[in-house]
Amino acid sequence: MSFENPAASPYSFSYGVILANAPRTSGVYGLFNGAECIYIGETENVFRALMGHLLETETAVSKKGPTGFVFEVCRAENRKALQALFTSRFRPACTDRPELLIRER
Repeated sequence: MSFENPAASPYSFSYGVILANAPRTSGVYGLFNGAECIYIGETENVFRALMGHLLETETAVSKKGPTGFVFEVCRAENRKALQALFTSRFRPACTDRPELLIRER
């Protein structure tokens, strides 16, 4: 599932769905709760990053209760730029890189 229309049809954020659909390769991923974007991350292994989020507790992301995820596979050298683009577009509620948010003037 890509970032084209992520809130409309993300994958379910559950163990079995992550296991069956998340690639074990470089990419950018997003976590959603209904129509709200919670987090946009970049990683060398989308599967491993999503499983990490699934298992975490008492974090800002887990407290938002993610229900869905999307991802884009991309080369390592393109991840940070793609993460910045999606962060600016979807304005996630939780981000550990505020410099990725383009401020409105």
